[in-house]
Amino acid sequence: STQRIDTTGSTWLNLGVFSSMNRLNGLGVNMLGSIVRKEVNGIQVAGLSNMVGGKMRGIQVAGITNINGSLTGISVSGLVGITGNNAQGLTLSGLATINGNHSHGISIGGLLNINGDAAAGAQLAGLANVSGGSLKGFTGAGLLNIVGEHLNGAQLSALANIIAGNMVGIQFSGIGNVVGGTAKGVQIGAANMAVHAKGVQIGLFNYYKNSLDGFQLG
Repeated sequence: STQRIDTTGSTWLNLGVFSSMNRLNGLGVNMLGSIVRKEVNGIQVAGLSNMVGGKMRGIQVAGITNINGSLTGISVSGLVGITGNNAQGLTLSGLATINGNHSHGISIGGLLNINGDAAAGAQLAGLANVSGGSLKGFTGAGLLNIVGEHLNGAQLSALANIIAGNMVGIQFSGIGNVVGGTAKGVQIGAANMAVHAKGVQIGLFNYYKNSLDGFQLG
């Protein structure tokens, strides 16, 4: 099922093997894949891959990958979920979830969650969570959590939690917690480090570079 490239119409029901269309307002189910050049409002299901050039509003399910300009809703993929701009809702991928801009909601990746900018909500990954901007919420990873700016919330990892800016909340790791600015709250790990510490550091090695307003245990 394929629309002409120059069409301005919309598809309401799409059933096929591999389909290309302008807009989807309704249900699309394809054995292999589906390409929507503009936007989707509804449900898109494919055995291999879904691609939406504009906004995806609704539910997406694909065996391998979902690729969107932006997402509002639910995206489930067997391997990789990619959103070029903002993602709002739930993204679940067997391997990695990648958001080029902001993420608001829940991101679950079998190995990785990557956000190019700020994130709010919850991130769960088997290996690592990486946010280029600030994060408000919770990040849990099998090895590593990295926030490029500030954290307001909680981090949990088996290896290390790293924040480039300030933290308000709690860090818990098996090995180390690092805050490049001021840590307001609790750090629990074998090693805890911050430039300014306002709260509690609990570990075998606790370090603050400039000032401590609180106490250390360990």
